[in-house]
Amino acid sequence: MGLLEKVRNKRNEMVFEALAKKISSSLAAFCEGIPLADGEKEMAVMLSPRKDDTTVYLVALNEHGQIVRVATRYSGVELAALVGGKLKAAGVDLNGIGTASAMVEPLNETDDERIG
Repeated sequence: MGLLEKVRNKRNEMVFEALAKKISSSLAAFCEGIPLADGEKEMAVMLSPRKDDTTVYLVALNEHGQIVRVATRYSGVELAALVGGKLKAAGVDLNGIGTASAMVEPLNETDDERIG
């Protein structure tokens, strides 16, 4: 594996880790906004994949991790728009992620292979 590939992989790993943390915190904020009833320990995000879309449920869990109730339901598109808006407000440029890979280039291909 060349140096360029190592740099790209490391960059992608860091970008996606940061993006995952931002998405996780946004989803946690959605869950915290829903009050718990008696016998409910926490709210969780549950995915229900389908071919045409991914339905996302916010569900209440009891102390055994069993689903007690479905608090709310979003289509994947709706939730992506909500989370994307919050990420954009936090300064995360989702459009720039795909184009960022074109910015890292080795100075010399032969050096790239020799170092890697």
